Order: sequence, then structure tokens, then C-alpha cells
Amino acid sequence: MKPYITVLIWILLGAIIGLVIFMFLQPNTPQIQQPNISLPQNNSPPPQNLTPETPTKMPVVLVVINAPCAECNFGDIGVEQTKTIISNSTKIYLSSVQNISYPSEDANMIISEYNITELPSLVVIGDSAADPDFVALWNKSAGSVEPDGTLVSRYPYPPFYNITAAKPMGLIKGIAIQASNCSYCLDATEFMPGLEDPQIAMVFTSQTILNESDPEAQVLIQTYNITKLPVLLLSEDAAVYPIFAQISVLGTIENGWFVLREVKPPYVELPTHEIHGVVNVIYLYNSSCKDCFDIHELGYYLSESAGLYIDNETNYDSNSSEAKTLIGKYNLTALPALLYSPQIATYPAFEKVWKQINNSVESDGWFVFRNYAVLNKTYQNISN
Repeated sequence: MKPYITVLIWILLGAIIGLVIFMFLQPNTPQIQQPNISLPQNNSPPPQNLTPETPTKMPVVLVVINAPCAECNFGDIGVEQTKTIISNSTKIYLSSVQNISYPSEDANMIISEYNITELPSLVVIGDSAADPDFVALWNKSAGSVEPDGTLVSRYPYPPFYNITAAKPMGLIKGIAIQASNCSYCLDATEFMPGLEDPQIAMVFTSQTILNESDPEAQVLIQTYNITKLPVLLLSEDAAVYPIFAQISVLGTIENGWFVLREVKPPYVELPTHEIHGVVNVIYLYNSSCKDCFDIHELGYYLSESAGLYIDNETNYDSNSSEAKTLIGKYNLTALPALLYSPQIATYPAFEKVWKQINNSVESDGWFVFRNYAVLNKTYQNISN
């Protein structure tokens, strides 16, 4: 798995943000009055030969009002999706696709008629009511059904052009600050490529990567009281993306910038420069128990699932003096056993889940696995 995808998965707290762009969610669809747009005629022949038993399809026209913004290109996706859906209809067919630019007289007439506020926008005119399923789907997922039957899209995916503000929305500036002297920490250059992934599709106009020692980085650290590195800052246009509602809980918005506060461990704490989130793990096992489950498989599964950074793994056979000391110290009653170092507490949700499944956190901070019943696997009972 690519590192930046791992970052995104953690940022969304384990919820794989599959950001699915549904067929109509991209563009806005404008309606037509009397501009230079050819309206479909009810007697227009459908584009294929029909048998006498086949009902005649009714024609519709798709009008696209393009945005004055090169990056605002999700209208293209919306057109293709709309064309595909209409082509599968048994009741309507697409007689033409007509593109108009904004600003123009034709575009202004449609925008005014249907109170369109964002571009690009799609409008379906004609006899779309002949296919109630298509109209219902549009109304649910794409936009509005106007009183005259015209379908207008209302949910453009960023970037889009805001007509009232007279500017594009969703063009982001990003700044990332690297953590100094931390080979364990995430490479800050991975932040923004992760957000550019097609499932999220944020669009950046600039990406700046700073080292902690850079003067500009020092100003940002002081201005925003940044206490963890690496860190990501996004300009306010990030807020128009659907995923931002999930990301925003992990930081603060100040002076027009989003500052990521909950950084994936390992990270460097400022101003002490102490590194947090580097975990050690100890495995105890009885090599003579051939039927006992493999404790390493459990450890690898937990580490991968929780996104733990494991720096060192130590293995002790139950007959070793080290194992006997640990068995006595933590009153272990079963083997094989798994112990995590106190640094694992840096991972926000881990301790809560660990305790919920009846494992222990010892007084010295070590995490000890104890709930063998949930595994339904063979283990050795060593309690007296």
C-alpha cells in the first residue's frame, strides 16, 4: 500500500474514504429559454429502428454551461455519465449535447431563469418526464426538477466556479513542514499526493514543502502554535471538498488556513523534539507447544490494522530467564503472549479498543494481551 494512502486511511480514523463520485454529483444542469439552442421536437425520430411493439422514445437535449476556469472540468464527467444513463433508458433518448460558455447572453439567460450559482452546470430539457425513474434519480442525486420539467444539476464537485463570488472554488494551496532528525516520521511530501488521489481529487495550485529549520516554517510554527511535526496546512478552499467534513475534526481553522493537529505517529513533539509513537513488541512462546497458535501472526495483524510503527521485535522462549521474569512481573496465565511498549498509547484509538476487549494496560504502561477467548485458537494455560 502506498504510504500516502496509509496516511489518508489513518486521517479518516480507519474509515476508508472511498469518495465515490456518483453519476450526477459533478455538474450543474441549466434550463433553456429561447436562446440559440435547438429544442427537441416530439416527432423527432429516435436514433435507432424500432419494432412496431416498441414504444417511441422521447427526445431530450443536454445543455452544458462551461465555467471560465480551466481546472473546473468535472462537467465533462457529468456529461459522459448523463449520456450513459440516458442511453440505457427505454423511454427517452439524447437528441443533442449543446455547449455554451459563460459569460454569454445564452448562458446568462439560463442562469437567471433557474438561479444557477455554480459552474459548470448541466441542464436537461425536453420530454425527460417520459422516464420517471430518470427524473427521480436526478432529483435525488444530481439536482432539481424545475416547475417546467427542466432538470438542473445543483451539486458540482470541486473545483467549480462560484458566480456570485466571481471566482473558482476548490483551488488549494498546500504547505507541509518536515520533522527534523526523525527517520521514523512520515515524509511530509506524501501529504498532498494523498489528497490528489482520484478518490479525493483535490486540486492544488501550489505545494510547498519546508524543513523545520526554514525561516518560513519557523514563522508558521509560531503563528499557529504548531506542536507536532510533520504538519500539513491547507488553504480555506479545501473546505468545499466533501471529505473536508471528516478531515476538519483532526485540526483547526485559523486565519483562512486549516492546520492538521492530529498527526499520525510517529511524530516529533515541539519544542522538546521528543519522538512519539515508536513502539517495541515482545513475543513470548513455548517452542515445545506445536499446536499453539502463532503469536507473530496476531502481532502483525494488530500492528497493520492499527497502523503501528514497530521499531523492534523481541522473542523469548518460555524457558528463558527473560520470559520467566516477564511471566512473573505481569502475572501471565497463558502462552504465547504479546506485549507492547508504552509508546503505543500515542495511537489515539488503540488503548480504548485494547481495554474494550479485556486486555490490560499495566502500571508501567506496557500493554499485555490477555483475551485468548476471542481468538478461538489453541494456547497453553500456565496459571497455577
